Amino acid sequence: LSGSNSDGIVLHHLDVQPDARLLVSSSIERISLTGSLGGLGGFRYPAGELVFSGTCALTGDPIEMQLPDVTITGSLSQSNDFLLHINGNWTVEGSGNFTLSEGRVVFNNLSSKTITSGSSSYFHHVDLTGADLSLNGHPMSLRGELNIGNTRLFTNETHLRINEGGAFVLTDAHKGRVIGEVYHWVPGEQNTMLKIP
Repeated sequence: LSGSNSDGIVLHHLDVQPDARLLVSSSIERISLTGSLGGLGGFRYPAGELVFSGTCALTGDPIEMQLPDVTITGSLSQSNDFLLHINGNWTVEGSGNFTLSEGRVVFNNLSSKTITSGSSSYFHHVDLTGADLSLNGHPMSLRGELNIGNTRLFTNETHLRINEGGAFVLTDAHKGRVIGEVYHWVPGEQNTMLKIP
């Protein structure tokens, strides 16, 4: 998909068929999606901004999903085992929301990036590699594993929540770390979040 359109492209559904690959040219600065994104093929949009502006869903089981800056102004959900590679910033604006009940999001940044949430973002598994990542706005909640490689996660004025069933894993103990507040779910009679010192 190529062309030159600074105003961007609006799509309702985008499905990539099995054994197909869709590479979006960096000359397309913005794609706004109002429906589903998925299929069984590969989708790469390495530079620009992908906006989920409606009631959106990630569907199918794609071979590869590589996204640039992601902005969610509507809702984005995904229920299957999905692998997303994010090369840019992650922003949930206003009343937008993101829920990933399964799957993994990999933030593989070449330069410092941010996760900004106007409302809560619920991830399952998250891998952090590359440059520093900063949290802004509402907390980032995890239901699975947080794997931190050779990078730093700054929680700033918010915090990281590791929910019931979640785990915190440092894959490079000498370099990877969280700087700021982390809370972990403690099951039992109190069912409470415990701050990790």
